[in-house]
Amino acid sequence: MNNLVLYDFFSRTCGPCRIIEPTVDKIKVDYPHITVKKIDIYENPDMSQKFKIFAMPTFVLIDTSLPKNKQEIGRVIGANKDKLFALIK
Repeated sequence: MNNLVLYDFFSRTCGPCRIIEPTVDKIKVDYPHITVKKIDIYENPDMSQKFKIFAMPTFVLIDTSLPKNKQEIGRVIGANKDKLFALIK
């Protein structure tokens, strides 16, 4: 069972979001134990508000096996490949 979920908060008009998209696609392939969910902030404002998203892209890693109030185990703000890979390892 995959307990790790990586939320990718993005916008279609966000340049850095498009730049890091191939990296996110690579994570989907190379890390099958992590479920990647892309969340368009304009189509899902409730999720953006729930996770307090103020910049794009923002990546939030959660562990669904933890209690609801402790699920977030880290986040990366911006299109930083090194920080994103450090987060998921």
